[in-house]
Amino acid sequence: AAAAAAAATAAGQRDSAVVDILCEFLEVAIHYILFVRDVYPADLFERKLVYSVPVQVAQHPQVQQYIGKVVSAMKPWLEQDVVESVVVVILSKGHVPVEKFVFEIESNRSLLHSHPLGQGKYDFTAALRAFLLKISLCDTHLQPNPTDCSFAVMVHTKNSAVSSDSTATAEDFPWLQTDQREIDIERASLLPLKSMHTAGFQMQLIAEEGREVKALARAQP
Repeated sequence: AAAAAAAATAAGQRDSAVVDILCEFLEVAIHYILFVRDVYPADLFERKLVYSVPVQVAQHPQVQQYIGKVVSAMKPWLEQDVVESVVVVILSKGHVPVEKFVFEIESNRSLLHSHPLGQGKYDFTAALRAFLLKISLCDTHLQPNPTDCSFAVMVHTKNSAVSSDSTATAEDFPWLQTDQREIDIERASLLPLKSMHTAGFQMQLIAEEGREVKALARAQP
């Protein structure tokens, strides 16, 4: 019984370590997407090194607080292994979705338990570093966004999709049930950016953009 309890504790610690690293990565990645895709002016960001990669992190307190609250609020779902995807939606000033970054996540607890984090050929942080590098280069494949954009973060769980607007107050973090039709991009172009496959964990990052809706938004006064 003692041995079983010790094994369960070690497995739980591995799960927790994976979720902690994943949350740290998602928080940084959201900041970096906002910088690379010009959602906010460049002078609102500060350069930092994450996994030995230079990234940009927003310094505006409200943006920092919102993204931090988003990641903290989704952490229990990641621990419960019910998250299917995390989506950063970029919206025009008319609140029309023009671009999305979709992190598709899949994990297998039994494999995570049998492969200690950081051993063998599976280097979790090295794989996440490659995702940040791909985000830094996505500008070469995507058209510019219109001015005065905003963003929202959506989480698809195995039961439903919820989102939170970036203008929401952080005291009571409001997850709202989302109708997929409200955030779908008409005739979207898909750009697979990066994928990783380690023992017990898979993630893929896909960018979607609506070139027609971007052109319409840019044409509006």
